[in-house]
Amino acid sequence: MTLAESILVRLNPTISRHERYVNLFIKDQDPRLKYVDQVWDMLQAAYKEMGGIKGSGFESKAALVKTMPFWKLSVREGVVTCVIIYKDKSGRKLVAVAVNRDAPTGKVDFENIMRAEFERSYMEVSHHLLSWLEKRVPKLLKKYRIKVSDAKKILKNDTLEPIDDYFYRREIGGDMIRKAMFGTPNKAIT
Repeated sequence: MTLAESILVRLNPTISRHERYVNLFIKDQDPRLKYVDQVWDMLQAAYKEMGGIKGSGFESKAALVKTMPFWKLSVREGVVTCVIIYKDKSGRKLVAVAVNRDAPTGKVDFENIMRAEFERSYMEVSHHLLSWLEKRVPKLLKKYRIKVSDAKKILKNDTLEPIDDYFYRREIGGDMIRKAMFGTPNKAIT
């Protein structure tokens, strides 16, 4: 248990000390259906300020369940505290994240998962997630940053507009979004 978790448990003894990570693949349809309402609501809330979540697979709950290759959840006593959604594109690509703001341990659970993500996946980040990562894990960002020239190769046929060596703009859902890439590409979803 991390220091932050132990403090939360001492402050609120009703918080479960047991955190359960749940990995759900496309074949796991029944468990996905069990959690889809919570996951959907969290994703909608997380991306609301940016005009909603964009990209294929996020059009509906059904699309999320049937098309997204991998979900990683942190679940405490049946409540999803955070979620990460991945696609399989040049490896395990983190494409969406959300934290349950009503769950006392949501942020702690999310940080615990994210610290490991740089070695086992790669991600394009922007907006709030980029700001959060800059504050919480700046050394990991520096260690795992990917140059725009390499990002173009990883994403294959995607057109990126470089801003500098590490930042670029890319069209997603009809909007040009400023992004940067971090992590380790070409790691299989297993």
